[in-house]
Amino acid sequence: MEALRICQKPEKGFLIIKLPEHLAKSKELEIIIIPSDRENQSTEKQFYPSDYFGIWRDKNIDADKVCKEMRDEWDRGF
Repeated sequence: MEALRICQKPEKGFLIIKLPEHLAKSKELEIIIIPSDRENQSTEKQFYPSDYFGIWRDKNIDADKVCKEMRDEWDRGF
C-alpha cells in the first residue's frame, strides 16, 4: 500500500493537496482526514484491551464453541 502523509493547516475550510505523480495517476484514492493537534482530538478514555484480560475467567463459556456458532451463522447469512 502506498501512502502520502502530510500535515497542513486548512485555509478558510479548504485544503489543497498536490499529489505525487504516482498517486495522481490513480483511478481512485481513499482520503482520511484526522486532526493532528491535541485540542481537536476526542477526550474519550483510551481503550486498552489488557484492561479486559480475564474478565470471562469465572464464566462457564467455551470460547471455541461460541466462535464456531458465530461463524456458522455468518455462513447461513444471518
